[in-house]
Amino acid sequence: MKLYCHSNLLYLITLCLFLYHYPQCNAVVLINEVNAHNPGTDNEEFIELYNNGDTQVSLDEYTVVLYNGRGRIAYAIIPLQNGVIPPNGYYTMGNQGLNPDRLLSDIDGDGLNILQNGPDAVALYRGNTTMFTNGMQVTNTSLVDAVVYNARNNGGHHRRLADVLTPGERTVHEDRGHIEGGDESISRCGGMDARNLTQFRLAPLTPGRANNCSYFPPTEPPTTPLPRTTPPSISQNLFPKIVINEFDTAAGVQFIELYDLGVGGTSLDGVVVVFYSEETLNAYASFALDGFETDDQGYFVIGQSDLQLRPDLILPTTLSRRRINAIALHYGESEYIREGSPVTNRNLMDAVVYGGNQRNVRRSQNFDLIRTLLAGQVILWRLDAGTAWGRCRGWLPTMISSFAINTPTPAVDNNCASSIPDIVLNEVNAAAEGDAAISEEFVEIFDGGIGHYPLDGIVLVAYNGKNDAAYVTYDLTGYATDERGFAVLGAADHSYVTIPVEVNPRTGFIQAGPDAIALHLGPAPRFGRGSQPTSYNLIDAIIYGTGDKPDVALQHALLPLQPMVNEIRRISDIDHSVSRCEWGRRNASAWGVGPVTPGALNRECVRNGTTVIETIDHYRNILRINEIHLTKAGLSTGEYLELYDSGLGNVPLDQFTVVVYNGNGDQRSTTLLYLDGYATDSNGFFVIGSSFLDPTPQYSLNTRTILFPSTSGAVAIYKVPQGGLPTFVTQSIATREGLVDAVLFGDNTVDFTLVESLAAGSVPITMETITDETSIVRCFSHDALSQFSFVVNQSTPSAANVCPYPPVVLNEVNIRSQGNDMGEFIELSSLGRPGFPLNNLQVVLWKGNSKKAYSVIKIDGRHTDEYGYFLIGYQGLYAPRPDITPFDTPRNNIRDGPNAVTLHSTKFGKFRENMRLNKTGFIDGVVYYINPDRYSQDLVNFFTPDMDPVMEYHAYSERDESINRCDTETGTMWQLAHITPKDHNYCPSRNAELVINEISLVNDEQYIELWDKGAGYTSLDDFVVVLYGEDNLSYWSIPLLGYMTNSRGYFVMGVASIRPLAQFVFANGFMRTRYGAITVYKVSPGTILLEGAGPSTEGLVDAIVYCLESVHNPLSNVLIPNSMPVQSALLQISGQSLSRCFSHDLLSSDAFAITSQTPRDLNSCPVLPNDIVINEINVEQPRNRSKEFIELFDGGNGNTPLTYLTLVLFNGHISDKSYMTFDLDGYHTNDKGLFCDWQAVPQIGNYWTAGGLLQDGPDAIVLYRAPAGAFPYMSDATPNGLIDAVVYSTGDEDSHSLIDTLMPGHSMIKEDEEHRAKDETISRCLGMQRLDSTMYILSKPTPGRRNNCTGTSTKFETTVIINEINVDMPGTTSMEFVELYDGGVGDTPLAGMILVFFNGANQDRSYLEVDFTDERTNTSGYFVIGTINVTPTPNIIIPDNAIQNGPDAVALYHATTRDFLRGTIATSDNLIDVVVYGPSTNQDQALMGKLSPSQVQLQESLSEDTADWSLSRCSSNQVMSMMAFKSAPSSPGAPNQCSRSRSALPSPDTIPDQTLTSLIINEVYYSSSNTDSSVTEYVELKGPANTPLDDYTLVTFTSDGFASNAVKLTNQQTSFSSGIITIATRNMASSVDLTVSFSPFIQRGKGAVALYQDVGEVNVDGNDMVGYRSNLVDALVYTDDLTALTNVLSQRLIPDSGSFYPGDLGSQPQDISISRCTCCTTKTSSVFTLTSKTPGQDNVPQCPAQNYSQVIQMKLINGDYGIWSGNTMLVAELKNQIAAGINEYCQCGFNVNYLIDDKILNGSVIYQANMLASSTNQSQMLYDSYVRFIHEVKKVKVHGAIYLVDNKCVSDCMGSPSAVKKSGSSSNKGAVAIAVSILMVVLVTAVVVVIYLLIRHKNLLQ
Repeated sequence: MKLYCHSNLLYLITLCLFLYHYPQCNAVVLINEVNAHNPGTDNEEFIELYNNGDTQVSLDEYTVVLYNGRGRIAYAIIPLQNGVIPPNGYYTMGNQGLNPDRLLSDIDGDGLNILQNGPDAVALYRGNTTMFTNGMQVTNTSLVDAVVYNARNNGGHHRRLADVLTPGERTVHEDRGHIEGGDESISRCGGMDARNLTQFRLAPLTPGRANNCSYFPPTEPPTTPLPRTTPPSISQNLFPKIVINEFDTAAGVQFIELYDLGVGGTSLDGVVVVFYSEETLNAYASFALDGFETDDQGYFVIGQSDLQLRPDLILPTTLSRRRINAIALHYGESEYIREGSPVTNRNLMDAVVYGGNQRNVRRSQNFDLIRTLLAGQVILWRLDAGTAWGRCRGWLPTMISSFAINTPTPAVDNNCASSIPDIVLNEVNAAAEGDAAISEEFVEIFDGGIGHYPLDGIVLVAYNGKNDAAYVTYDLTGYATDERGFAVLGAADHSYVTIPVEVNPRTGFIQAGPDAIALHLGPAPRFGRGSQPTSYNLIDAIIYGTGDKPDVALQHALLPLQPMVNEIRRISDIDHSVSRCEWGRRNASAWGVGPVTPGALNRECVRNGTTVIETIDHYRNILRINEIHLTKAGLSTGEYLELYDSGLGNVPLDQFTVVVYNGNGDQRSTTLLYLDGYATDSNGFFVIGSSFLDPTPQYSLNTRTILFPSTSGAVAIYKVPQGGLPTFVTQSIATREGLVDAVLFGDNTVDFTLVESLAAGSVPITMETITDETSIVRCFSHDALSQFSFVVNQSTPSAANVCPYPPVVLNEVNIRSQGNDMGEFIELSSLGRPGFPLNNLQVVLWKGNSKKAYSVIKIDGRHTDEYGYFLIGYQGLYAPRPDITPFDTPRNNIRDGPNAVTLHSTKFGKFRENMRLNKTGFIDGVVYYINPDRYSQDLVNFFTPDMDPVMEYHAYSERDESINRCDTETGTMWQLAHITPKDHNYCPSRNAELVINEISLVNDEQYIELWDKGAGYTSLDDFVVVLYGEDNLSYWSIPLLGYMTNSRGYFVMGVASIRPLAQFVFANGFMRTRYGAITVYKVSPGTILLEGAGPSTEGLVDAIVYCLESVHNPLSNVLIPNSMPVQSALLQISGQSLSRCFSHDLLSSDAFAITSQTPRDLNSCPVLPNDIVINEINVEQPRNRSKEFIELFDGGNGNTPLTYLTLVLFNGHISDKSYMTFDLDGYHTNDKGLFCDWQAVPQIGNYWTAGGLLQDGPDAIVLYRAPAGAFPYMSDATPNGLIDAVVYSTGDEDSHSLIDTLMPGHSMIKEDEEHRAKDETISRCLGMQRLDSTMYILSKPTPGRRNNCTGTSTKFETTVIINEINVDMPGTTSMEFVELYDGGVGDTPLAGMILVFFNGANQDRSYLEVDFTDERTNTSGYFVIGTINVTPTPNIIIPDNAIQNGPDAVALYHATTRDFLRGTIATSDNLIDVVVYGPSTNQDQALMGKLSPSQVQLQESLSEDTADWSLSRCSSNQVMSMMAFKSAPSSPGAPNQCSRSRSALPSPDTIPDQTLTSLIINEVYYSSSNTDSSVTEYVELKGPANTPLDDYTLVTFTSDGFASNAVKLTNQQTSFSSGIITIATRNMASSVDLTVSFSPFIQRGKGAVALYQDVGEVNVDGNDMVGYRSNLVDALVYTDDLTALTNVLSQRLIPDSGSFYPGDLGSQPQDISISRCTCCTTKTSSVFTLTSKTPGQDNVPQCPAQNYSQVIQMKLINGDYGIWSGNTMLVAELKNQIAAGINEYCQCGFNVNYLIDDKILNGSVIYQANMLASSTNQSQMLYDSYVRFIHEVKKVKVHGAIYLVDNKCVSDCMGSPSAVKKSGSSSNKGAVAIAVSILMVVLVTAVVVVIYLLIRHKNLLQ
């Protein structure tokens, strides 16, 4: 026998010499059995020692030490003095119920929960017992034996303890679920070697007797497995407890932080990190963490090498930031989840799904990603720079709600300061007295009265003053405060307890003191038993006693410099507690002592000898709208509003305001009620209403007062601190500032903008069911802004509301889980209501034999997920994550039955275990059984008398199944189906039709797709697939018993390589490829179709026959007699399939087409040349929504059938989901080729007649070649089968994701949202091209008639422009490039655009084209096309010297390369942007005329340049504007260097004299009065000399957009010399070319002058000429209202420019007119200014000039030069604001054209420009106006940012005093002054020099 008395050899020999004297030295004492973790309460913990010798052993020298794995320190010492072990006997230390040799209660009062669950250790020592103390570090000195253990669900191998105590050994895992139905222990079963953990395994408990080493756990019965390519799943109970704790995806600083909840040293063996992409639904990276472990604090960081803190593992690939992605942790999957593997939740440990820009993301697949990994949870969207996502509110795996945005903190604790909840400890009763004594102990938490506040991530820790260490910890995750805001921990049998805890009948659950109770934010293991007190994430704490001395250590750690509170003893037989007297976290002075009040306000709180009632000011946030009684048409008066304070009573309402808003479009307040001086009544109610109400309201209204709008609106309560904002006035816009609660109500006219302003995402309460006796009443939640909390029910002013049961039902119950994957669960449903509040509910589990409750599950303060589901399940389940986890193990929680599960409302009573059958508050229930011979009729009769019980049985299928709620034609019933936690139930159908939908015969791509036409979850039990071969006999008959279609109705049988995976997997080549048939039969149950039989039509449902030639054969003659077989060669093209595309017809090959493969998805059907298109849409009308329509067009063929076509409407507001689907099959176009008769379509006619169906957008109308069943409600938009689409909006919102999915590269069409004049539609006018928004214009409605295409084309927005081009550079290295830019949006798709290069020397023909299919701008918005030498590397590489030096052009088009074959002549059709460039000496007017008429060709660089310069956009983002460009140093892929720019215009002497190529408006003068006809008014036009004007028309407009006068210029022409023509009301001194007799001719103050070409006759009587913008040549829109520069005229005539502001021109001198001072841009106000009148003459001499200019500056104090430098958009906006500011004071028509040579100087930010003027006087006036503007303006807002303006400087802001250069004589005087100063300096210097020489000469003489 080996001797283990001591490990030191010398000592061992010495000891053995004395064996005679010490016979027990041949006896070995070892640790034999440990039970640390019990199901439920740890009341059977024990440690067992064994004497392996033949003699008795004294234990006087032995000590057992318990170690905590986190800190590797001792948390308990068990000396064994006076203990004795008999030979071959046992010695136990344990709980009292085990009758141990030594009680663990000797260590700690109650003896419960002594042994921690792990990772921890039990160590046996022999030596001096004084060397072992609490808090000592782990040691192996004097060590005899040790066991290092862990719980399965706490983590893996713990090396830190094992390396010291059991080197080389693996941690032993104790698994609570290991033994079915019982507990287990860690038992020695493999030998008697000390410190050898391989000799231990799990076995049943045997304290004090021989270990049960013959027990082996039961195994699952064998089942027929599905073909699989992955290993069986592993129980989550076996995973190490590792979570993703923090991550950052920002470029250069990416990292992922893993965390073991503070244990430290946890092995990461078996953990696999996987990165998934939403675009492919596959893994794009995967790597294992074998061999790694967390650090001492529990962290492990994977990050990029540039991370400031060196990561534990360098990130092997960059985290994708494109669209939606996921980071997942899997366990034991390294061999199976690799790059390219499909997304899976198999063996998932944790996951996060994150995304980029939420507004622009494509949403076609991201829900598949999150449903697979994190069903029912949300996406974490892109962060701002310098922030990361980190856990702060819970550390359960896959718990996304626990993440918050914080500063990055890799490898250290997350910065959760901003997430600390505003909750407090409110009352502690530790020294309970009386008969109940210990059982009355409790701890109360309070949320300030909010109610139902979730306590996720919060830990309550009790610290022991004796050893200043934690003695008990409670994880509050999953709990919430109650309706009034309280949460009480205590014994479960008290009604006030909301969080039950185990209470020892002798010692209670909290100690009497001096001790402390603390609330922390963090993972519970971090604050485990024995941990030291800490202020880490401390929420609140109280240090208390019962007359004890203060515990200084606890005070210092938790509440420094604060006193301890002592609980007083019994006073007059009333128990007292430590109670909070006033609000304030971590403030001991707020506490006192008072009578116990668990779950209620603290009353009579005694503090410093004074009795106070707890202040209620902080409770006032719980004031809620409780009831609204409305009056509508047909109902009597009697409106009232009831507020409720949750029952507190007498709450003052000072600073509260009730605001009523109108919901009919204007969102403005109609009623304001200030509540200062009022208070709720003693019951908590406050009623506002008519004085005749009974009882009389506290706030009485005049009987004539109308409180609420009659159709739709909102009621809101605001609380504003004294002196705070907002202040309310009537007609104010809805705001959320200070908002406490709001309720929205309405009929079909409700304005959703009001909803978004007050309660975004809510659904207003309908008014349709309101009567005189009913009101809108709060019933289901105290949550603010929760519209789902209300129902329409009985009116009860000043009394408790009468409420129905909540609309929540049992939805799915999984009673017998076939494995540990999912476990047993119960799913509730709120019937589609997302986020529905779940309060005061209990799920009760009943036993049928005893008719008693055996389990009660409380639900309070929770909500359903975004799909309306709520999951109750096993705490180890991660995917999907249950919302509450009352089940410790995956099985044996819901008993087999015959039993029942019921749902109750606890407002009518609470349930408890062993309670007899009770139907109080009954909402729903299901009675079930397992054995077909046994079910409980008593349960059925009691709970569900109208519904049969349901049986769950394993033989249903090879997969796990559950009991599902299913809606059928006969009502709701329970059916057995496959499990679908947090997803739509599988409700099998046996009546749906089944068709063959798609097939492929390619050998390794073979599959058959069946489809049930969208019914979904169709049972296939009655169907058989039969395959026929060359001998015309069946070679395979495949019954589909036990299978069903998926949620979309598809069922795929195919080879293993098919993706998504086939539901029925075959080997490659399972189908014959040359000749054969694929058939589907429906047969009676039990019918068998034998193989080797000939074709039959009996039961035949559908068939496809194929052969080498498309001729009839024996198979087709029988199976498809009316259709020809398909050529088999067509079915063997890789990537292609035979797809149903043209009809629902069965047994017909004519219904199919060859398309790309789409298994388990909508078929990718082709578009035909003569297909239907969307022709006209009317979405919104000014007055009557019943005029909405959609018109389809067949190109004029007429009577075209709409077979197999479906129209689908998609909602851009709700994840691009469909909201209506219309089946067009069976309809046809009319004789004219149009289809607009929607009244005939049943699904849609009623909607339009009822007053509107189409939403305002951003939405889409889409035409598919697909059956309607493919698009159930809330379907995703898809490009498969797409024929045509229009994405539209009536406002400013966009839907980039709809565009990206349906028509990438195109833009949204915006229907005019103002409707100030007449209705308009989106009309196809510019071609029949599909999926092209440029084919449409806005025009007048013409339903059922040819479109009116004479209107003005809508503006098609594009965010992509040409930003920079570099065509010529010094030296020989080619660095040519063209840079596109999307304005900084980033990730903008470029599909549908091409870049074309034109050669001016070759008849302006194209010589290079660049296609952008599948391309996007980068995250900064740039896209570069260039040569290989360009840095950074371009997105598209072109050959060196590919771009010519000019004169040439670079043009960006909405087009394809097919539209621009090499050699195509330049055209402006579909042109987006263009730059025409070339040498200054070679102007190509022909090319300019085609692409940029009336503009000047640019030159890139000068011949003397040695640096590389490019043409850079610097002046504006106006497309097709050469003036926007300057010459600047090249900067590909980065902001343009505009601060160093110079003009790119050629020298004036090289510009041709005749640059004006079209007619323009040159000058306008109008009268000061519309009724004064004595004043001559005129309009001056200018164009090329001697130009005939026969096809031009001049039109003047009134301010409301109607034409007032029209002048045809027939037989007129411009002047031969000047090119000017003047149209006036009477003769002037100067020549008038055309006199008109209108009075007024031009509208005074507000109006427009417009020039048209080719418009025909004009009728001005109410004719809205704005519709003719497509024929508009030029326009001037003017207004004397500075606040209305953008108005109906400017938006419709010159949408890219605001109106010109001349001030009150009538008050100006009569020689002032509006004159053009810049040639030759049209349709913009920026080219005009006020000058002296010059009719018939050149304006230039009167225009602002350089001669009178002066420098002005504006200093932005808080501006960042780095941001402003080179940012043309910021500069342009500031420039506009300065110009507007100057004009406000001068009233002189000042605009941005007066400001030239502007730049940004460094010194904060200093804007500098030369301010032009037309005279000395005007120069002084402008300067004075600018000074006034600078002195008045305090700040400016530029691109959303506020900048402070330095009011002290106007022209020299660089530090010197202001010195303004005056124009004219002022500057001459300055010059004279400077000359005099210089002369004086010269004279003084000369005198000094002379004196110096004289003195020096004198000295020399001496």
